[in-house]
Amino acid sequence: TEVKLDKYYKPVTLAKMFCIPLKTLQEYNLALRPAVFQGNQFVPRDFVLKLPLGYNEKKVDSLLACVPPEQAPEEVSPESFHRVEPGENLSLIALRYNINLTLLLATNNLTPRTCIYPGQLIMLPGASKTTTTTTVLASPPPAPHPKEAVSETPMLSALPGLSCRPVFLLMGRRNAGSDLASSVTLNLMDSLPTLWNFLYPAQLALACADGVRPCEFCEFNANNYTLDFLDREPNSVTLRVQVDETLGHLAEWSGLTLDQIRRFNHISSTIRLGQKLKLPLTEDKANLFLSARIEYHMGIEEDFFNNYQISGMDTLVVRRGTSLWGICLEKELPLWLVLKANPSIGTDLQLGNTPTLFLPVVEEKKN
Repeated sequence: TEVKLDKYYKPVTLAKMFCIPLKTLQEYNLALRPAVFQGNQFVPRDFVLKLPLGYNEKKVDSLLACVPPEQAPEEVSPESFHRVEPGENLSLIALRYNINLTLLLATNNLTPRTCIYPGQLIMLPGASKTTTTTTVLASPPPAPHPKEAVSETPMLSALPGLSCRPVFLLMGRRNAGSDLASSVTLNLMDSLPTLWNFLYPAQLALACADGVRPCEFCEFNANNYTLDFLDREPNSVTLRVQVDETLGHLAEWSGLTLDQIRRFNHISSTIRLGQKLKLPLTEDKANLFLSARIEYHMGIEEDFFNNYQISGMDTLVVRRGTSLWGICLEKELPLWLVLKANPSIGTDLQLGNTPTLFLPVVEEKKN
């Protein structure tokens, strides 16, 4: 049974109203990212919700009508995110935005032992209402004065959510008598090829102050994209086209037509990676655009790693005249994945100064 939602609903509310387990609701609606269920985020308005057979349209409408208005808003503010900077931890982020740490952890489906990494996007519950920022990728309030920070350092160091230490921990196979068969530490200043050699064949994990987190390579990192606007004006924004983005995507996220975008930028039907474009958007529409853009790129990586895994890393000697697009087509690898493994490549995709290319070895996950 399918029903088009006319308001915003949280998945827990929908599961309760239709008397079905939350897991069942998720299995029927795979188009919704897992983060929507993990963080109990709003299911967007106009989403076509799928339900088990037995719910006719009249019954669905009557059940949804019973949801209190405060639990089914017609409009919601776009999510605000904080991009983690080196040296930050969850406790400090919660303090700067005046957000309860427990709420921050629950919103992002994190635990007190979870490590965070630079470039990670942390969703800020209610940040769009409680802070003065006008961008979805929020900038934190000013850090405490250095004199104040000194007195707070001992307290912060004892709080959960510390960022990762600058060492790698090589995880060996587990034996019956021990959790860790062997370990090797590598300094982050070691050469990138050295790190890659250990990283994938040996199931590298990152050692943290309060625990261990998986390799960052398989996590979404906003530093691999330019998702922020390059410039904001009262009625327009400037952006740089990112990988896997088309004019159709830009039109969908902005609410503009293709013709409006083309006329505003004096372009034809094609756009290229790294190209600068301007969109005639007000502040509210610009924030909605950013939120949809972030969700799109996060969804691409999340869907990929739900179905595939990186088992190793090959190297390819780049020959003169070789194009990155051609390599991706030949090796059947997504462009964003190759760019992620080779952060030195710019948006122009030129390989002239790249003698060796790292190519992830992709394997399908076994259910």
